[in-house]
Amino acid sequence: MAGAPAAARERLATWVQAERARILAQLGDDRDAAAAEARAREVLEVVARHARVSDDDAWREAAAIARLTNQLVELDSATRDEVISLHRAAPGVVRTLAFELRDHDDVPSAYALLLLLIEEHGTKQIARYANLAAALCVVHDAGPVSRRVNENSVVGPASLALFDYLVSHDRDTLWGLAGTPPGMLVYVVDAAAPVSELQWAVGKHRGDRQIGKRYHQINYDTRHYKQGTPKRLTEEGFSLPNIARFGGICVDQAYYAEHAGKSIGVPTVTVTSRSSTGGHCWVGFVERRGSSLRWNFEEGRYDEYEDLRGMLDDPQSGQPITPDELAIRLAFDSAPRAEREHVQALADAAAFLLDAGSPPAAPESVSGLLRTPRPSGVEGALLLARGALGVNAGAHSAWALAREVFASAEVGASDRREWTSAALTIAGRESPYFALDQIRAIIAGTPRAQERAELWAWVAKRLRAWPMIIAEAKLSEAEAWADAGDKHRAWVTYEAILREHVDEGQAAVVASLAMARMLAASGRSDLIDGALGDAWRRISRPAPRRVSSAMGSNWYRVGSAYATALERAGRDRDAENVRRQLESVVRGEPAGGG
Repeated sequence: MAGAPAAARERLATWVQAERARILAQLGDDRDAAAAEARAREVLEVVARHARVSDDDAWREAAAIARLTNQLVELDSATRDEVISLHRAAPGVVRTLAFELRDHDDVPSAYALLLLLIEEHGTKQIARYANLAAALCVVHDAGPVSRRVNENSVVGPASLALFDYLVSHDRDTLWGLAGTPPGMLVYVVDAAAPVSELQWAVGKHRGDRQIGKRYHQINYDTRHYKQGTPKRLTEEGFSLPNIARFGGICVDQAYYAEHAGKSIGVPTVTVTSRSSTGGHCWVGFVERRGSSLRWNFEEGRYDEYEDLRGMLDDPQSGQPITPDELAIRLAFDSAPRAEREHVQALADAAAFLLDAGSPPAAPESVSGLLRTPRPSGVEGALLLARGALGVNAGAHSAWALAREVFASAEVGASDRREWTSAALTIAGRESPYFALDQIRAIIAGTPRAQERAELWAWVAKRLRAWPMIIAEAKLSEAEAWADAGDKHRAWVTYEAILREHVDEGQAAVVASLAMARMLAASGRSDLIDGALGDAWRRISRPAPRRVSSAMGSNWYRVGSAYATALERAGRDRDAENVRRQLESVVRGEPAGGG
């Protein structure tokens, strides 16, 4: 007699969905969030250990229940009960917020704001604008946005008022709010201008697809810049209409363009930077190129700031980030919801594996699992982080986890080389400076200075496509050789920067200053002309132009280092000749003399 047929085996996603349903049902009965969280963590660990990266439904559902229950534990009992009830009525609303919350967010305040929005507008409207609601909750969890714009302080609208404004003007936005992902909308809901000014702005800029051009529309207050007189804008009262009427300086131009964009639903930021001669602000905005989106940071970024990175504030965390990081993030922030959830789930599981113990057994009823469980600790965490980045290069949670892991000296040189190559492969084409930042974090945790120098030398050989980044890598290599006490290799590497990259970026300036210090310390004044003098003469002399531009040029700054080295060597007459040439450009005189 034939034996009974074996029971059909199920997909992992089916098992996860069944476990998720059991956890939610039990939570609805006993309201025991701690017990629900513990079981949800067990489900997430099963997936983290046994699921293939491609099994996206299993990852998404495991992370969804793990995130929800973890956040419920942080709420007081009354708020928790309301959120559980809301999850029954509108699971998509709660799920959207649950996936947007990060470690630095105020979870109770975010959910309190969500419940307030539901009370004010009803479940149906918030379900339609779930992305906008989630963005508001993660940015306004600490209250309305406030900002200092030089001498002026501004406080943005209250959350409900801003939500009302945006929804009422949804037809005026370029791409529509309902379908725009929360990660993009956080750069809309961080508005610091009051609703009355946003209403004024939307009347002027409705349908504007060149929002960055509004920066140049604002007249520059030259009298204030040159003479230090009070700005007419400040005297009349800081506002968007008054900026348009009276003008301002760069920070006011950027603020205007930024809020003109926000008024029509365009994600915008103000970027700030400092050169050797002062500060500057310009605007960044998302633009559509065909079927793709990109951050544009070119409007208002003048020539002398092309080599400077700039910083901006992340409206969700409040922490400074670079435009390069924001550019790579857009791949994640603009991705379809299912992809974002999948990638975030992989990053969540990677963080979980860092401190996990022995793996749980795989469910016997499930097929299609890994033959060998994924390991815990650094190895497993890096495998999943790499998996997340393989799905989406903008997975900022995965990049952040990698930086955290590589800060530890426990990671070996082979892993550091592998991830350095991965950073270049994944991010190098889209955002090479972001790739360089990741490489810095990967190498910085290496305990021995000589090993750091060797890693940087290895990196520099792989950066032929990006001259400025090669120079930055060589600068880090030279500094590591100096830390290792190898002055000869440090000098040779600094010298290579001046020989090969003297007109490219800030690395040549830093190298010249370091070489001037080394010459002074060693007393080798005989090397000044061959090292610094020759390098300075190879740099293109800038045309006479405004003071800040001339003084920020490589020609001026390397020349200053050269003059300082001559003065330290007692060659005052030669130093005076160099400084006379430097000042002639600042004063706008033609080349010659000296």
